[in-house]
Amino acid sequence: MALIPSEQALSLLNDLERRVLADPEAAAEWHLAWQEFGSGTADPSTWERFRQWFFIERPASRWGAPPLTFFAPQSIDRESPWHLLMDTFLGIFQRGETVQEGPLTLQDLWTGRTILVDGWGSADWIGENTLVIGRFLESSMGRFQAMAGVFALQAEGLPTAVQADIQRIHKENPRSRLSQLECERLFATHPAASIPESAQVHQFQNRSLELALAQVLAEVPEWDLTRLVQNLEEEGLSDTLARLAFETDADLETLRRLLPEFQNQLQQFSTARPRIQSEEAAPEKSPTTETHSPAASVEEALQRFDDGRSQGRSLDALFRDLEADLGLEEGSSYTPELALEGNGSEKMGPDQLPGFGVFLQTYQWEREQKNLPLEGRERRSLQALGSFLDATHPQGINVLNLTAAQVVAFFMTAPDPESLTERRHGLASFLEWLQQEQDAPLGDFAEALLGDLGHRILALVQINHALADQPRQQSAVVVQEQPLAVAAAEGESALVEGFPQDLASQAQAILRGDHLYGRWNQGRFQIGAVIPKEALPAAPAG
Repeated sequence: MALIPSEQALSLLNDLERRVLADPEAAAEWHLAWQEFGSGTADPSTWERFRQWFFIERPASRWGAPPLTFFAPQSIDRESPWHLLMDTFLGIFQRGETVQEGPLTLQDLWTGRTILVDGWGSADWIGENTLVIGRFLESSMGRFQAMAGVFALQAEGLPTAVQADIQRIHKENPRSRLSQLECERLFATHPAASIPESAQVHQFQNRSLELALAQVLAEVPEWDLTRLVQNLEEEGLSDTLARLAFETDADLETLRRLLPEFQNQLQQFSTARPRIQSEEAAPEKSPTTETHSPAASVEEALQRFDDGRSQGRSLDALFRDLEADLGLEEGSSYTPELALEGNGSEKMGPDQLPGFGVFLQTYQWEREQKNLPLEGRERRSLQALGSFLDATHPQGINVLNLTAAQVVAFFMTAPDPESLTERRHGLASFLEWLQQEQDAPLGDFAEALLGDLGHRILALVQINHALADQPRQQSAVVVQEQPLAVAAAEGESALVEGFPQDLASQAQAILRGDHLYGRWNQGRFQIGAVIPKEALPAAPAG
C-alpha cells in the first residue's frame, strides 16, 4: 500500500538524518545546531521542528546548502517525497473564513496566503485569538496536512499584535523571509504554547518506555538499558543517538521516537549527583613523567598536547605543560572560552580548539610587542573565524593545518558584502603571520586574498546576497562561463537563467567548476547561489 504524503515526508527526513549522522563532520554540526535550536531539550515536538529546520532550511557548512538540497536528485518528480519537502509551507496562521461544512482554512499572516487543511476537522480550539505556527505539506491538489511539531499559541489580541510586527518588518525589509529558528525563539518557548491533539508527534498512552526500549536494544550487541541510561546522563540525547547510529544497526527511527520521552523521565525522577572535587586535592601529575622538558617550537607543543590527550592524560596536566612550553601564565589557556582583549564581550572558541586559542594568544602577544594592538575589525574577524571553526570542527583543529578552502568557505558565510570586506582585511595580517611565521600550508593565499581571489569572492557574495530570496533546492556544476551553463543529464549542458541584470559585471566571477544552487526549470537552471570551487574540499589523491 502506498504511503500517504506525511509518511513519505517523514521517511525522507529519517533517511536524511541517517546520511547526516553517517558523516562525522556533518554529525558534529548537527549536534551543535541542536543545542542552538532546542538548547538540548528532550521535548519530541521540538525535536521534530529542529529536524525540519536543519534539513529543509539551514545551510550546512559541510555542503554549503541544506541537506535536503544537497542530496536531492537532479530531476525531481512532482509526486516524489523530495518535492513534498521542498514545497512545505512554513507560516504563522490564524483561522480563515470557512464555508459551512467545508474544510478548515488557515491564513498565513506573513504572506497572506490561505490554505485548506485536512485531518483537523472543524478545529474548534482555533479561536480568534489563536495562532497556529509550523510547517504544512501539500497532501493533494490544494489541500495541506500539518507536519509533526506544529503548535498553537493563544492570548488576547495576539494575532493583531503579531500582524502589526510583521507589517513593520516587511516595511523595513520587503525581502525578509520567515525563519523556523526565529519562530522557535519567539513563539515555541512561550508558556501558553501547546501542541494540538491532532498534531501530536506521538502519544505513549502509559506504555512502558523501558519495555519498548528493551525490545529494541535486545537486537543490539553490548547495549542494554543500563548502558543507555549511562550514555544519556553523560553524553546527552543527540550524542547518544549519534553513537547508536555509528556503532550499531539499531532501529534508529524507533529510538529517535522513544528516547526524548525516556530522557525526559530520567531528568524528572533522577537524583542529582554533584561532582565536587576536594579543594585540598593536589594537582594531578602526569602519569608518564615527573618532569617536563620545554618544547622546541609551537608546533611541537601542540603535538605533545594532542598526543597526551589521545593517551588519556589529565587535561589539567596537559594544559599546564602547554602553558610552560609556550611561556604563558599558568591557568591562562584552560578556560571555557578564550577572549581577546577589548571590552570583555569578544568571546573566542571553546576549549575544544586549544590550537586556535593558543595561536591567537601568541599572535596577539607578538602584535603588542611591536606596539601594534589588534584593531576592532581584526578582533571581530577573528571572533567570527573562531565560531566558524568551532561549528565545522568541534573536535578541534590545529591551525597549522588550516587550508585555503576552509578560509574561503568561511568568507562565503559572510551575510553581506560589507561583512566580507571587513573579514578579508581583518584576517589578512593573521593569515600572513600563520604562513610566514608558523609555516601554515596556505601558499600565497594571504596575498591572493587581497588581490584577484578576494575580488572574486566579493563578487560571489554580492551575487548570493542579491539572490537571497531565490530557491536553492538543487545543485549543478558550472561547465561553461560564456554564456553561463551547467552540467545536465547524459553529458549535456543547460543554460543558467535568473541572474540579476544589475550584477552583470559580477557574472564574470563565476568560473568553470563552481557549484550553483537553485532549481531546474524546463530544461534550464534557475540560479539561487554560487559556491566557488576554491571553497570545496580537494579531491582525494588517486
